[in-house]
Amino acid sequence: MAVTVSEVVDAVRDAHPAFSPQNVPDKPLLRHLSDYQQVLAALAFKNNQEFNTQRLIVFFDVDDANAPGTVGAGMTGGFPAVIAEDGTFEIADSEAGLAVELALDSAIVLAGPIVATSASATTLFRFAAGYAVNAYANKLVVITAGRGVDQVRVILSNTADTLTVGDWTANGNGVIPDDSSVFKIVEPVAALTEGRAAVVTGMIPVEDSVGYLVRLTDAGVPYIDFAKPLVATFEAGIPLPATHRIIGGTVSYKTGAARERSRDLYLGTFSTRHYTPGRPAAYVMGDELFLCGDENEYEGAESIDIRFVPIPLAFASFSDYILLPTAKQALVASGARFAARRVEGLGEKIDTGSFTSELNAQQEIFLSAILPRTRSFTVRDTRPVRGYTR
Repeated sequence: MAVTVSEVVDAVRDAHPAFSPQNVPDKPLLRHLSDYQQVLAALAFKNNQEFNTQRLIVFFDVDDANAPGTVGAGMTGGFPAVIAEDGTFEIADSEAGLAVELALDSAIVLAGPIVATSASATTLFRFAAGYAVNAYANKLVVITAGRGVDQVRVILSNTADTLTVGDWTANGNGVIPDDSSVFKIVEPVAALTEGRAAVVTGMIPVEDSVGYLVRLTDAGVPYIDFAKPLVATFEAGIPLPATHRIIGGTVSYKTGAARERSRDLYLGTFSTRHYTPGRPAAYVMGDELFLCGDENEYEGAESIDIRFVPIPLAFASFSDYILLPTAKQALVASGARFAARRVEGLGEKIDTGSFTSELNAQQEIFLSAILPRTRSFTVRDTRPVRGYTR
């Protein structure tokens, strides 16, 4: 069950009347909880290297139309994305980057839910719906119940009672809805979350770096020679989230026998990238994954399923979710001990020892649930307020 930081903070403040925002401000408490979650994640990884494993899906869309320098306004191709400083997304002038996802749970509902009257391979009909013509073009229709549940299609156009959509049965992955199908029309909300989905548009993905020489005019004045750019092409990496470890990966292919449509991704190193004992292969450098070999090794590939153990990011707001939901009670206990130490520092008499004992107990419970014989470290009152004894 997902747990927000707000739930943890509320539980911390409920632990003692003195743990008010005046005595224990939000910002230092959030910093402490961020630090302690990272400590717990490191301990969990040390004892069970597959605990809290997550997945990153890398899609392949290798097409000449998607090549950097080809894509432009009104063209059919597209770019991978990058996250801008303000949290929005921008296009990436590279053949590897993030893929935009649709957050359907938070999409704006424009019509429905309503029961369909009938459907064909490319339509959805609702008697006397009363839609304005083409009011829902380029929106999404989502089947929420009945036949075809969870199917999503783009609305190409609409009349007063009929939605024309992409083929329900395209690629053999869908079914035609019927009069048992419940649907709604939504305005899609774009989501770009690092560590969830990436895309590769070239094999092997590359990007260009451009530089310029500084020349001198006849009068000896230096200037940048934009007419003769220096272009270097190098391998582009697939962006990864902060990780403790990449567990492994699987490459899926569109063609071939069933047993050949899925192959393990061999993880090597930069120094062994040309001599890996297995193929397909990749290596990690910094926060990027680089594919080895040549385009022939990925012919027909449609995706890579990467499994990794993430490093928790710092909490930025109360609405953030904790990465270790099973550690809620340990986080609450740690936050309460932190609050007790701060209150004690303000001159108020408080039994910090009881909060330390509770922290050790809850930490032991959390780690024991991961690995039955896990031994926790002991937290001592002699450490600084934000310190931990590993």
